[in-house]
Amino acid sequence: LELLRAGKRFALVTVLSARSPSALKAGSKAIVEEDGSTHGWLGGSCTTREIVDLCVRIMAGDGGQFVHSLETCQGGVVEVLIEPFGARRELLVVGEHSELIASITEIARVVGFQVTHLSVTPSDKAEALDRLGGFLRSVRPENLYALVATMGSDDQLFVEKILRVRPLYVGVVASKKRAEAMRRWLLAKGIPEELVERVRSPAGIDIGARALGEIALSIIAEVVKYSNTQLSTGLVASQPETQPSDLFVDPVCGMLVEPLSLHFTIIEGKRTVFCSEQCKRVFESNPQRYSPESNA
Repeated sequence: LELLRAGKRFALVTVLSARSPSALKAGSKAIVEEDGSTHGWLGGSCTTREIVDLCVRIMAGDGGQFVHSLETCQGGVVEVLIEPFGARRELLVVGEHSELIASITEIARVVGFQVTHLSVTPSDKAEALDRLGGFLRSVRPENLYALVATMGSDDQLFVEKILRVRPLYVGVVASKKRAEAMRRWLLAKGIPEELVERVRSPAGIDIGARALGEIALSIIAEVVKYSNTQLSTGLVASQPETQPSDLFVDPVCGMLVEPLSLHFTIIEGKRTVFCSEQCKRVFESNPQRYSPESNA
């Protein structure tokens, strides 16, 4: 229950049968986390290690139930049931419905991602940005991968909003020229360079893709590569914590605000952040009132 509440993924292992010679006993159970740590005892160190490795691979996949027969070091045979639980890898795909997005969604689901498609059309971008904000508040960033495929139509607005929650991966379907223009725009908006550099654009690994299905495959291959690298290096659960010294003061109400707050304004090249849209509007109505000189 503690693992579920924490949003962590784990697998429950049950020994269904054991044929001697084997140290494992039918009915034994254990919990295996994504990083390979275990709770409970199955017996037989070499077989247990093999089961743990199998659990980790399964949890990186589609999350179904699996029954496996394994030969033990002593020559016996055990049959185990592996049941994954908890958070799955979440892939957010942003863009108007197209053959490319349909292919991306299909391939992503095959390799085990929970896919959410946020549809965006030229007439509903503002509404889509609001829906994106609601979605980002509902998911855990340590499980989130995001792909923006609005084909150059205000893609920077969606990327900016996604970057603020620091997901594991952000990819953009764009040309190299468009990717560089977006990078400059994000930096001008005050997004830290280390976050901007994490954006993969053009998204996908080089497989010489030409057809839409091949392009989709190259993109999901890159997402899987990032996912598996983070899993094997133990980076999945690590999210930077904001220290008090990293916070800014809302000039209107005095609250401490994270530097990547969604509520900010830029006046004469200076970026000011706020706790809410209301404080932002109050500030913008009379910026001089909150200048250091006026408070001297």
